[in-house]
Amino acid sequence: MLILLTVLPGQTNLLALNAAIVDMAKGTQDMVKGIDTINKVADQTLASTETMATASEEQTASMHEISRGAESLAEMAGELNRLVQNFKL
Repeated sequence: MLILLTVLPGQTNLLALNAAIVDMAKGTQDMVKGIDTINKVADQTLASTETMATASEEQTASMHEISRGAESLAEMAGELNRLVQNFKL
């Protein structure tokens, strides 16, 4: 009977150690899942940022084109005004 009492505390320690290892493994799995989620969000954020940067560049290019068009129209209007002045009596 004495041997049985000595073995039970050892087994209890092993069971507690095993339970602790299982908890650590679950915690590690939860951390990995969390990191995977963070990576997915980071990838989505990067893709959205790239899309917004591209749209911003396109908008800037369009604004420059409109500005050049407006300058060209202003020059044409000035030239037309000078030509009209030639025909005034």
